[in-house]
Amino acid sequence: MRLLILVGTMTGTAEMVADELAAALDGAEIVAMDGGDPAVLDGAEACILCTSTYGDGEVPDGARPFYDTLCASALDLSGLRYGVIALGDSSYETFCEGGRLFDKALAVRGARRVGEILCCDASSGDMPEEKAREWLEGWRDALAAEAGATA
Repeated sequence: MRLLILVGTMTGTAEMVADELAAALDGAEIVAMDGGDPAVLDGAEACILCTSTYGDGEVPDGARPFYDTLCASALDLSGLRYGVIALGDSSYETFCEGGRLFDKALAVRGARRVGEILCCDASSGDMPEEKAREWLEGWRDALAAEAGATA
C-alpha cells in the first residue's frame, strides 16, 4: 500500500510528528507540502496529513500553495483514505483549523477520512508525537478494517 505523510509546518513540530509516524509505519513516505504538488496524491491509497494552524486559522505559509492548488483542482481522490493530525493551541478560537481546512478539501475531492481528526493542543503540555503514536494505532486498525470491508 502506498502511504504518504503530508506535512505542513511553521516551526517544525508537525515535521517531528511526521518523523515519528514514519518510523512506526514501514514504507511510509514523508512529503513536505512546501512547494509540493497535490498531484503527489494521485495513486496513493492512504495518507496522513499532519499540519499546524497559523495566524487566524490558516494553513502554514509554506503549505498554502499546496492547499490552494488542491482546492482549485479537479483531482479525483475517491480511492484515497486519509487521517488528519492537526496541531494548534486551544487558547485560540481557530484551534486546529488548518487541519480542518485540509480535511474539507480532501473530502470535497472524494477522499474518505478514516477515524477522527487528532487535535494536538500546545497548551495541554502533552507531547504531540506521543499523542500521534497513540492515535496511529487506532487509525491503522480502522484503515485495515475498511480495506477488508471494501475488498
